[in-house]
Amino acid sequence: MIIGAKKRSEAVCKESLRRPAKNLTRQELKKDSRRTIATIRATLRSNNYRKDLVNPAVRRACAILKSQKPVVIKSKARGAKKQ
Repeated sequence: MIIGAKKRSEAVCKESLRRPAKNLTRQELKKDSRRTIATIRATLRSNNYRKDLVNPAVRRACAILKSQKPVVIKSKARGAKKQ
């Protein structure tokens, strides 16, 4: 999963203000799902994301992570052997 965000205002110089493509950061999240969700939540909080939109964004990320999991096929329960 990749998270994209604007650079913080402290790190933005005059050059990147005129170049929106250089004003973005990409962060690839390769750890397990709990760490990924925690990183997303922390990133949204640190970038002053709207508080009412943090939970929907995390839920959307959870849905993406769930869709990326491989599907496990359960074997059917077999009855007792007849004699």
